[in-house]
Amino acid sequence: MANTALLPFEGEVLALWEGGSAYRVAPDSLETLGLKNWGEGLAHMPFSAHPLPERDGSYWNFGFAPYAGAGGTLVIYRFRPGAGMEAVTPLPLPFPGYLHDFAQTDRHLLFLVPPYRYDPAAGRTFVDRFRWEPETGSRLLVLDKDDLTRRQVFELPAGFVFHFGHAALKGRELRLQLCWYDSPALMASGMTSLVAHGQTVSPTHARASTVVADLGSGRAALETSGTVLEFPGFDERADPAAALLYGAGKAGVAGERPVDTVAAWNPATGAVDEYRYSYGVQAEEPLFVPDDSAKPGRGWLLQTYLDCNAGFTGLNVFDAAAVGAGPLASATMARALPLGFHGTFLPA
Repeated sequence: MANTALLPFEGEVLALWEGGSAYRVAPDSLETLGLKNWGEGLAHMPFSAHPLPERDGSYWNFGFAPYAGAGGTLVIYRFRPGAGMEAVTPLPLPFPGYLHDFAQTDRHLLFLVPPYRYDPAAGRTFVDRFRWEPETGSRLLVLDKDDLTRRQVFELPAGFVFHFGHAALKGRELRLQLCWYDSPALMASGMTSLVAHGQTVSPTHARASTVVADLGSGRAALETSGTVLEFPGFDERADPAAALLYGAGKAGVAGERPVDTVAAWNPATGAVDEYRYSYGVQAEEPLFVPDDSAKPGRGWLLQTYLDCNAGFTGLNVFDAAAVGAGPLASATMARALPLGFHGTFLPA
């Protein structure tokens, strides 16, 4: 069940999903060690697959409980290696729009609430119980880390987001990078198709985008690019205002061509450095691994891929500063593995 992401924690690996508790996994054998219970009353609570590290070594995470409260409940977790769960804070949502990921600055936690609203009467499964209500628009929720009850809510156009990049606060201007969909079609029909037929078909693709919010005026705007990008990652050492965003993309937004590109997008200039695989190769989520220097942007991108023509899985290593130059090194298996995402790197 816990098949979405992995987090190294206290000598183990936490296998995460978003509907309930993580599972503890042995890092060497991948043996399941049992449910991760953070404390009394927290077993089986929703716990997202995208915890965020704080500079002091602790982590933030959230749980999305659209069925709790009048408009849904957002549960904020703060936990720390060696100390366990330090705080659990339930907060009301503007409305129960689907949440998968979040972002942060030094001072804030950021959530994008799309108008893809939970309605228990809308269907039998959890995915089927969401309705698209574009007339509602989206909301950017900005929470103060020092007091989570202090928040600002910004109106944005109707859209949908799975994943976020970095966020930066300069003065009163907040800039948030994200992968923006114009509709939840991938969630609404793509996931159902995947379960029913083993394939996912979606007429919409995510574009690398930026939300600019003025904390003083309370207004926000969406800036979308023409760059198709999902599964964003970045160098945690870099200045968020200048960091590149790495991700997987497509040769074009039309048709059903699979993800076939690894890209580095510069939000400041819009420039894209990319490497495109040959036809029939499906690329997976790239993972940034920093080198031993303190220089931001120095490191590698690890990207697995499935060669559907030859029937094998491979791994490519790219220089993160020169993605378009192609792989520095490659490794292949004698067989094909199922496609995946949200991996983690464990140094030897």
